[in-house]
Amino acid sequence: MKKKTQEVKFYRACFQTKTSLLKIDGVGNVLEEAPVKLANAVLLFCKGLGWLTSVNLPGVARRSSVDSQV
Repeated sequence: MKKKTQEVKFYRACFQTKTSLLKIDGVGNVLEEAPVKLANAVLLFCKGLGWLTSVNLPGVARRSSVDSQV
């Protein structure tokens, strides 16, 4: 049987319909080892909810609808 990580145990104890678990491969402490990946994930999550719509994601070019009508 696989050893359960501390995060999975915590997630299972949460109300799962209102909780999300973000796992980044190869990272033990996301705040120290991959802060940029965490920041981008939080921005994408907020944009998916319709929040922070005016914030541009780093490294993602926006195209206006006028450009696509050519």
